[in-house]
Amino acid sequence: MTNYPKADADIFLSHMPDVARCELSLRELNQMWRLIESSAKMNCPAEARLLLPAMVATRTGFAHLEQALV
Repeated sequence: MTNYPKADADIFLSHMPDVARCELSLRELNQMWRLIESSAKMNCPAEARLLLPAMVATRTGFAHLEQALV
């Protein structure tokens, strides 16, 4: 673990509320993806079969991006 001077730590800590808000927004967006997937499965299963692999890949890629950003 790298030791940062106290001033650097204070700078990081001052941004944590923004990071927490962004993390919540990203989590909510991920939930919306899941809701869309579920709705597609229930309402138009034939079409969903074609679209779901792309949606799952997008959601998975988005989750990786979310982890990297946070």
